[in-house]
Amino acid sequence: MRRQYKTVPAIEKLVISGEIQNGFRRLQELNMLQWSIEEAVRRFPNRFTKKALDCAEFRLNNINDKTLRAT
Repeated sequence: MRRQYKTVPAIEKLVISGEIQNGFRRLQELNMLQWSIEEAVRRFPNRFTKKALDCAEFRLNNINDKTLRAT
């Protein structure tokens, strides 16, 4: 994806999509969310759109809300 879209647009595409990537959940299991792309968006807000920042914040703030999961 990075080759196709470049880094920042690829991150935005992943964060804005409604799909929660398996890696995000795995990082939570390992207590390593600081390495998630959502956290990267939060750390560097000036590099991303407001929509991407809002989506990243939402995911990080609601990761344990089982009602928001498709499976």
